[in-house]
Amino acid sequence: MAVSKDIVALAVILAVTGCDTAGDGEKKTDVAAKATEAKKPEAPAGGANADAKPSTSSATSAKAQPPAPASATTSSAATPTPPAAPAVEQPPLGVGVEAREEHLGELKLGMPAARVKELLPDAKSKGKMTENEEAGQFEQIWEAPGVRVNMVSEKKNGEQTVEYITVTAPSTLKSARGVGIGDAVDAVKKAYGESPEPDLTDGDGDQLSYGGIVFTVKDGKVASIVIGEPSVEG
Repeated sequence: MAVSKDIVALAVILAVTGCDTAGDGEKKTDVAAKATEAKKPEAPAGGANADAKPSTSSATSAKAQPPAPASATTSSAATPTPPAAPAVEQPPLGVGVEAREEHLGELKLGMPAARVKELLPDAKSKGKMTENEEAGQFEQIWEAPGVRVNMVSEKKNGEQTVEYITVTAPSTLKSARGVGIGDAVDAVKKAYGESPEPDLTDGDGDQLSYGGIVFTVKDGKVASIVIGEPSVEG
């Protein structure tokens, strides 16, 4: 009986010790499990699909896209610029001037009567209409202060155009090269050069003729300018 009590006591001790050991094991297992959970990286916000790498087919498709077309700005910049129009050259100094290349103010040879009226609103004095049988035309003188215009037409009451123009004081109209009434003779020669025609002298003074334009000079200054060929006397 004494041996049985000892066996029972030993069994109780072993049972108690085993329970403690089992409890410690469970605790250690729980701690290890929690540590493992703490070390796990958090999943990205996009979920499992966020970790997935783009497939090779997608990358190939992206690379295969054609380049964007050139912008309109680049295209227009490449368009060649057309060459500039050549500048109109004036005749060299000292060379005859074509009358139709000249003008006095805005008055030009061949200008229609309607335009002359706009430029010379004071041209109220109009001479008598005369017939020039040799030239086969009808002629009439229009006058405004310091301006005398010879108008011509094929018929007596036909459309009139400018045949020649004369300016004197007090006109402020200037030639195509900037010479006006009262300018010094040196200004004429500077603008037109030496006259290609022999200097002429009449009762009104010396004349410098350049073909289509004639300057009459008195006391060293321009007294009158004529462009065109006068064919009538007023």
